[in-house]
Amino acid sequence: AESVVSTSHVVKRQLKKLE
Repeated sequence: AESVVSTSHVVKRQLKKLE
């Protein structure tokens, strides 16, 4: 579960970079 949360956090950061 922790891994999933970490991934979600990373994905959100990536999306912000794309913006």
